[in-house]
Amino acid sequence: RTNRRLRIEQLLLLLVRVLILLLVVLAFCRPLLRAAGLGIMGSDAHVEIVLAIDNSFSMAASVNGRTAFERAKEVALGVVNKIARPGDSVSIVLISAKPDVLLKEATRNLESARNRINAAALSDYGTDFAAGAATCLSVLDSRPGMAREIYWITDSQQIGWPDATGGGAKDAFKRLTAAARVTWIDVSHAEGLANTAVGAPRSSRDLITARTPVRIETTLFNYGHTARPGVLAHLEIDKRAVGARRVDLPADGKATAEFVYLFDKPGPHVGRVYVEVPDALQEDNSAWFAARVVENVEILVINGAPSSDPARDSAFYVATALAPTGASQGGAAASLRPTVKAGSISAEQNLGAYAAVVVTGAASLSAEDLQALERYASHGGGVLLFPRTDGAAWSADPLLAGQVRPRPASEEGQGVSLDPATIRHPALESLRDTSVANLGSAQMDQTVDLPTGGEPRVAVRFSDGRPAIIERTMGSGTVMMAAFGAGSAGSTLPFKPAYVPLIHQLTSYLASRSASRTSLRVGEALVGRLPIKGAPRQIRLGMPSGAE
Repeated sequence: RTNRRLRIEQLLLLLVRVLILLLVVLAFCRPLLRAAGLGIMGSDAHVEIVLAIDNSFSMAASVNGRTAFERAKEVALGVVNKIARPGDSVSIVLISAKPDVLLKEATRNLESARNRINAAALSDYGTDFAAGAATCLSVLDSRPGMAREIYWITDSQQIGWPDATGGGAKDAFKRLTAAARVTWIDVSHAEGLANTAVGAPRSSRDLITARTPVRIETTLFNYGHTARPGVLAHLEIDKRAVGARRVDLPADGKATAEFVYLFDKPGPHVGRVYVEVPDALQEDNSAWFAARVVENVEILVINGAPSSDPARDSAFYVATALAPTGASQGGAAASLRPTVKAGSISAEQNLGAYAAVVVTGAASLSAEDLQALERYASHGGGVLLFPRTDGAAWSADPLLAGQVRPRPASEEGQGVSLDPATIRHPALESLRDTSVANLGSAQMDQTVDLPTGGEPRVAVRFSDGRPAIIERTMGSGTVMMAAFGAGSAGSTLPFKPAYVPLIHQLTSYLASRSASRTSLRVGEALVGRLPIKGAPRQIRLGMPSGAE
């Protein structure tokens, strides 16, 4: 009898457990059952539907002539046609790094929703599920009693979830799933889809001058599981083919393609790097860039300690490094044109006419000089300071928070040197390779301790670990300071092959900071600097295609 009773209890318990599972399944399948005309729990209640359609760049991937975005739109139309009923409201959100709400308010006009879906277009933005989830939350209706359903239609790119957004996507989806039931619909193609992409091209120098070679490089990506040897990368400048390189791309890896090009004319130039390989996403097989090439760059060199002996004049070394070969010596005119002036910086009435200001040999700077440099830097100028290493301590505020403190001179042969291995700055990146010009070959017996207030960026360090060159952003400009002098006092650097490229790289970097950016990612602001006298003029924007 006990056996029979236990068996009946176990059967009843099994039946309850099965019913619980069935209820869970029915709850998740309610839209499909409702579409089939089955009246079940709450089927008469109106539903607020949010269609979150991924229109990011990767949705252009195509197989057999159909893109993932086209498949996503078909799925969205299926939801409207087969799941939504009269009385339900529909909102449409295009999700990407910049989500777009197609219907500002939920509509009960299903025909209008169909038209909006059909008219939806792809974007050039990347994938950002956190931004999409936040936007979906903002469009959910706050009316009580309505069931809320979100259909998230995407190709499920890993970059959008979750680590690429710093965990923000995970937090956003916690809030989203608390407010509505989310159905994730993956419209991606089969695993192992072949795709090669070209990264944003970059130049070896921020400041490009006419008739001076510049290195242009880009990173090629292989997102397929099969290696692609001998991929031909092309460089095109102003619609002319000017170079090609073969690159071996490992499976699920990347490689760098490098080109060297000489712009023969100043002015704006448009180029691109592209590859011709068959894959699913042709749109990322090329990458555009723009370059502003200048004829001459005006540099002001302030001589803080003039000397009748050039060997003792630090400004002489800087000016010679900026223009080592002039027309009078049988060479081409220098692209960096230094103007050397002695005396007070604040007395110079037209600092804005120079792309960068270099101050050398100053034992200290007066409050007026510091304020003049601060105004210049705040308005986009670049300042480079080389101190006098045998003077007294002086305040560098407000340019650099803190004091410049000279150190006791080291005994001969016991000085420090620059450590190229510590370079972590784009201006000096090319000098990490010591095979051509070795920054570490010079000995410095006289140095200073640089200000550390405001956590400045360290461009390079001494061999003892101390900062040798620091950078601080001020307004829209930049201030850099070296812990060593620009001349031969206490340093052998001016006599080393690395001195000229060091001065060139630092000055070019600072001069380029005052110019407007030329290459922008989709969604970034285009900022241009215009003189007040140009205010009444018209501005024309030229597209890479040639259209205006």
